[in-house]
Amino acid sequence: GMARVAIGSAYQLNSNGSSNTGYGIGYLGFNAARAGGNWNLATDGGNNGGALMYSDVAGSINLATFPTSGGMSKSITDTDMLNHIRLKIDGTGNVGIGTRSPVAKLDVAGNISINDKTLMLRSGYDVYHGLGYYGTNPQINKPFATENIDGPVLFGHSGGALGVKIEYPADTAPNERIAMRWFDDQRVDFRGKIRVKNMAPFVKKRFYVGANPSDRMSELTYFPDTSPSPERYHNSAIINNYSINEWEAMIVGFQYNNIRIHADDTAFKVMLEHENGKWRIDIYIPGINNDHYVDVLFIRREFFE
Repeated sequence: GMARVAIGSAYQLNSNGSSNTGYGIGYLGFNAARAGGNWNLATDGGNNGGALMYSDVAGSINLATFPTSGGMSKSITDTDMLNHIRLKIDGTGNVGIGTRSPVAKLDVAGNISINDKTLMLRSGYDVYHGLGYYGTNPQINKPFATENIDGPVLFGHSGGALGVKIEYPADTAPNERIAMRWFDDQRVDFRGKIRVKNMAPFVKKRFYVGANPSDRMSELTYFPDTSPSPERYHNSAIINNYSINEWEAMIVGFQYNNIRIHADDTAFKVMLEHENGKWRIDIYIPGINNDHYVDVLFIRREFFE
């Protein structure tokens, strides 16, 4: 084996051989010793790796490691050394792993593995706000709410939220917005429109099914008005854009002569039927054949089990 520890004094630190990038005020080298402006790493005949810890006038502690590259001694420049810094504690107490410019108490440039543990988001002994892996398998017994999740769980004492934080919002818009929020009683509140597989699972449409030709809609194919009796009118139309193979449908509202009609009003009859793979609206109304609208809720069939 080889025992080679070097303790060095202050030195000028260059990144390209001419311009100063700082001053080292001391170092502790493990098979790394500064000589002639470079860092020399010896070999034991098979390996030539080493490590270096140095401080600088900014008050930082830096840890660099050099992997072995063979059985010959080698020389490392300041630029190579700076590029091999793995850990830095700056003068303010920020810690960087994989970065030489940490901007937080812990700044990691790379993946983090916490090995089935839980990341707690509050200080002290608060274990009710966190993110972690939960599952039950031969390697770990860690259920969440007695269930084998086998995946990540985000939890909070009174609920939580998923949000959006916009760097440059419009002048009147807030830069923080909630997309979804959940509560301790298991309620879930969605803000905005819901899409599944980049498709809207629900669509609500209002259709004009009255007799006035000028108000008729291109989405409907209208049938001639028929009258089963002088006191009762029948209007019917085919919905062209929502096929029965793709969409389920239900009537959720009906308005006649600008008055919303209740479901228990037996004088009116509003129905959805199938016809040639499309939905058909049939309306029977008493008295005068005034304007009337039907609100239909469409639900994509592929979202049903």
